[in-house]
Amino acid sequence: MSAEFLKQSRARRVACVVSALIVLSVLGWRDWRGERPEAFELLQLVRAQGALQVGAGKAALMPISGVDKAGYPPRRPRADGQATPLFARALALRVGDAATLGLVSLDLLEVSEELADEIDRGARSLGLSAVLVTATHTHSSLGGYDRNLAVRAAALGHFDAAQQREIMTRSIEALAQACARVEPARARWSTRPLQGLNRNRAQADGPIDRDLRVLAFDAEASGAAIATLFSFDAHPTLVARHSAQLDADFPGRTSELIEVSTGAPALFFQGAAGDAGALPPKEDAQLPKTALMAARLSEEVSHALALATPLPIDALAIARGRLALPKAQAPATVPRFLQRPAANLLQAVLMERAPLALIRLGPLTLVAIPGEPTFFTGQNLRQALGGEHVIFAGLAHGYVGYVESAVRREQGLGESRRALWAPELEARLIDGVEQLLTALDAPDTPLSNTPSAGADPT
Repeated sequence: MSAEFLKQSRARRVACVVSALIVLSVLGWRDWRGERPEAFELLQLVRAQGALQVGAGKAALMPISGVDKAGYPPRRPRADGQATPLFARALALRVGDAATLGLVSLDLLEVSEELADEIDRGARSLGLSAVLVTATHTHSSLGGYDRNLAVRAAALGHFDAAQQREIMTRSIEALAQACARVEPARARWSTRPLQGLNRNRAQADGPIDRDLRVLAFDAEASGAAIATLFSFDAHPTLVARHSAQLDADFPGRTSELIEVSTGAPALFFQGAAGDAGALPPKEDAQLPKTALMAARLSEEVSHALALATPLPIDALAIARGRLALPKAQAPATVPRFLQRPAANLLQAVLMERAPLALIRLGPLTLVAIPGEPTFFTGQNLRQALGGEHVIFAGLAHGYVGYVESAVRREQGLGESRRALWAPELEARLIDGVEQLLTALDAPDTPLSNTPSAGADPT
């Protein structure tokens, strides 16, 4: 190796360091984020009354060769085999002849707004009034489907358009199955407190929502199961980070066990699980934690189904909107001298507005949130909504990160250190939900029963 080559190599390294310092200086010289005033726009409002019809479908998600395994920052492994299959599961909920709602639950870490809109657009031919797409938040699924730079760097790896198309295609396939199978149905509801299956991972002995919520749909004529929707607050992080095998973790494994028992698709919705960790039973150390957790949770769902009471549904209302997000904020885990550059960079690459959806199905309220609300934010949302039949669908149509309560943010508690936005995020989220609620309750609000996939918020 010549002296001249070594000299040039050192010069290149010095140039790279100097360039990086210049970029950091520009990013950190001033606060480039500007002001983001609070704003909310109503995008769609649908109301319908009549008899309930329900159908369900399910399609396997196949990993594209060479795709990264999702879940954690680098270095992440390339996907190599599947410990369990991954699925897109779908429901079609029709009330009367005026409106049909499509619900999709994906065995994925998150759902980008782009992917959700593509699924929504692709499903227009099915006659759906609206489509809600959510993720189970498994940290051991496939990546490569979100082109956002920050999400790719933090969790999903390199973007692969073919993987995104695969997920979109299978989601539409599951929705098509659901729409083709709609039949007169009855709904049942059950809430069951579970001890020892989750914990507050941000605060030792901190409060946690232990309720398992189950919504069952049965055929009106035969009484056979059509679908089960269940929700339980717990992070699906039971698979080892270094494992290259894809795994649906406890949500997907639980769904499969329920499906074996009932003979019908089972959809998992992630609730206010931002600070909730899973606590699998320890009966058999030889079995994987995911299998133990799924076995116990599926048993509890079976108990809940046995005790479920009728939930009369003769009305469907859908309200969708978009709120302006506050300033981006670097997580507290970023070194202090990099806080401003990181905040400026996040402001440039993260979403500016976040979609929200509020679904009323008879006395049931379903709230779609593009992020991970914590226990306290979940309680504040439930208080704003009122009523006992409330289900959250977290990780829906985008990702704003952790949503910790404003009080906890001021105290630096809970998931505050991981937050990506200024403390007023919770207030804007709750205000957006309240505005959707007001729109649903106001008889003179202009109505639109047409699909709004990919609606331009501007």
